Amino acid sequence: MKANFLKLIFIAVHSVSLVSIFNPDIRSAIKHAIRGSGRSILSSVHTKLDNTDTEYNILKVRTDNNLFLEVYSTDTNGSISLIEKFQLPDNHDAYFNFGGVMSNLVVANIEQNGLSQIVVPSFDKDLVGHLNIFQFDGASHSLIKASR
Repeated sequence: MKANFLKLIFIAVHSVSLVSIFNPDIRSAIKHAIRGSGRSILSSVHTKLDNTDTEYNILKVRTDNNLFLEVYSTDTNGSISLIEKFQLPDNHDAYFNFGGVMSNLVVANIEQNGLSQIVVPSFDKDLVGHLNIFQFDGASHSLIKASR
């Protein structure tokens, strides 16, 4: 009797495992129940983005099912304020090789125009990689996605 009960539990656990593998909603619910909800900072860069003396903190952030790019400014007395939050179109973090260094967030003058661009790699639901490139407009305090 006890052996049959253990077999039943074994089959039930494996059935739930198989269903969760093939159903992303169930997999997400199980992961959420185990890990809890919240936000994780995946990467950060402290830099100047334009020709002013304003310094910015750029964060790549993961929430439960989304990736965000957040830009914070630091004023002269040291206070930090959120000035832009942009949800990335893809949900999976990615890394890429930039100048021999693996990174998931890069600020560099990619377009050779004297201004820094923000490069944020990501994977879509089919695990196809994308490089999201943004230009920060200091006048309007907004991110402009580069068209490629």
